[in-house]
Amino acid sequence: MEPLKLFDDQTAERTAAHFFSHYHDPGIQKWGGFRTGQWMRSIKKEKNRQKSLHNSN
Repeated sequence: MEPLKLFDDQTAERTAAHFFSHYHDPGIQKWGGFRTGQWMRSIKKEKNRQKSLHNSN
């Protein structure tokens, strides 16, 4: 494992500024460990499963 790099204050500030200028926070899109798209797909999948169970009876 590579040892932790230590930076002087100026380099650390520049590195942090670069990171946060490109960082995208998913915000509300991420909830409870799931992205909302994954959550919606799982809901649709469950609804389809329930429909197929209901239609087979």
